[in-house]
Amino acid sequence: MAEQTGTKFIFKSTPGVIAWPCTVQKPLNGGGFSEELLTAKFEVISDGDYAELVGSPLSRLSTPDKPQGDLPLLQRALKGFEGLSDEDHKAVPDDVAVPVLLAQPYVVVGLVRGYMEMLGKRATKN
Repeated sequence: MAEQTGTKFIFKSTPGVIAWPCTVQKPLNGGGFSEELLTAKFEVISDGDYAELVGSPLSRLSTPDKPQGDLPLLQRALKGFEGLSDEDHKAVPDDVAVPVLLAQPYVVVGLVRGYMEMLGKRATKN
């Protein structure tokens, strides 16, 4: 009999919030990138909600009253950050950090990649 590894799966009706490391490629003056680690707290959303938020890859039917794409996905799944601090090493509250960071496209890319990695899916966007 083969040796089993891992832990036994425990059923939960809702998976809760999971802290996950995300790599953000921050652009540098003069070219190049700095890879920076950001620990995001994500809620695992259902496949149905995911499909509604992201849309079909074949037909992105985003409308003003029902936007689809990376930003709506993160607005739903991202619950905050762990250990985020400013230049003075002071903690940055989630209600301040989330809207500021979601307005930065390179951060959005890193967060989406991290979320997809967390789910075991491949991120398809660069």
